[in-house]
Amino acid sequence: MPVGLVARWLGALAAEYRVVTWESRGLFAAADGTGLGDLAGHTLDAQSEDVLAVLDGFGIAEAHALGLCGGAVVALAAAARSDRITSLSLWHGDYELGGEAPKTTHQRDVESLLTMVSRGRAQAAAMHRLMSRPSTLEALRPDIAHYLIHPYATPELLYRYGLLNGAIMSADCRGLLDAPQPALVVTSDRDTTAHPAGSKFVAARLPRAELRTMPDGDHLTAFDGGGELVALAREFLHSVTVPERKGT
Repeated sequence: MPVGLVARWLGALAAEYRVVTWESRGLFAAADGTGLGDLAGHTLDAQSEDVLAVLDGFGIAEAHALGLCGGAVVALAAAARSDRITSLSLWHGDYELGGEAPKTTHQRDVESLLTMVSRGRAQAAAMHRLMSRPSTLEALRPDIAHYLIHPYATPELLYRYGLLNGAIMSADCRGLLDAPQPALVVTSDRDTTAHPAGSKFVAARLPRAELRTMPDGDHLTAFDGGGELVALAREFLHSVTVPERKGT
């Protein structure tokens, strides 16, 4: 997803911490600015390897990983594969847990859509025509609509997004729940996008997890980096990071 979607989080945490992130592989311009970058692999393993590649690129030995929505799954997968991820915070995660937790109607609908468009470029082009209707676009939150629409903006982007996010949404997360790092798991009972029961199951199974169920806020407001959520993140980060935080 576009980095602008989490710009408030970056700004809020950067005063105390060195914060780095990246944009989803294959969905943005190539390094030379000519067309989309190479997608290469699209599996969850490949996307979790991107976390470690970003650390390598910035010369960072180890880090806390903060993930929202599908990013929570990527962060969890990175933690399961490497102890360079020293702690986790997983916000409103969209998890595949088999029969262990229900999914919302939105989750089921999006998963069906991604399965369809990932079958081929022709299928993605046909669905793109349907999704370009004004009624679809009018349903998006105006202040972040330009970020939300990006992976649906062209048939090729939609096809690639189907592969990338489809891999995240369909990956069984139960095999990742032995990750030993301390973890903060956050959800809200008002989230009708990613079912809160998924986060509650994940928090119950991770060996060192703390669950916070917020009384307010839906799925998209988690991306806003509001004061209460940032304070919660800072509280947890202070408990798991060294005093000289800006240099870590």
